[in-house]
Amino acid sequence: MTHIWLLSAGEPSEESGLHEFLRRRLSDPHVLRVPGWLSAIAIWFYTWLHHRRLSETWRQLPGPSPTRDALAEQASLIQRALGKKYQCRAVFRYQSPDASEVGAGIGRGERVVLLPLLPHRGPALYSAISAATTVLRQRGAEVS
Repeated sequence: MTHIWLLSAGEPSEESGLHEFLRRRLSDPHVLRVPGWLSAIAIWFYTWLHHRRLSETWRQLPGPSPTRDALAEQASLIQRALGKKYQCRAVFRYQSPDASEVGAGIGRGERVVLLPLLPHRGPALYSAISAATTVLRQRGAEVS
C-alpha cells in the first residue's frame, strides 16, 4: 500500500486553541531561531503578541476553522480517485493528528509520499517534512 500524507501546519479550530497552537509553532526551532535561554522569553513574548493580535479575528469567525474538514475532504477525494492501493491522510505539524500519530500505523517497507500543502520555502514546511521523514525512517518506511 502507498500512503499519501497531505502535510499542513494546521490551525486551531477555534479561538480557545489559538494560544496553544501559537506556543507549539513558535517552540519549533525551524520557525523561531533564538539561541539558548532567550528562546523561552522569545516564545512567551511572541505567543502573547500574536495571540493578542489574532484573537479578535478568530472571535469574528462564523464557526470553527474549516481547515481540518477541508483537508479531510481533499484526502478522501484523492484516495477515491487513486483507488484501494492508496491511503491518503491529512497530517498536521502543530496539532493532532501529527506525523508520530499517523506514522504509528505505517509498517516497515511501506511507501509514503509527502505532499506539502504549506507555503513553499517557509520554515513550517521544512519542519513538517523533517518531522515526517524522521518518524517514517524510524518505522522503516520508504519516503518520497
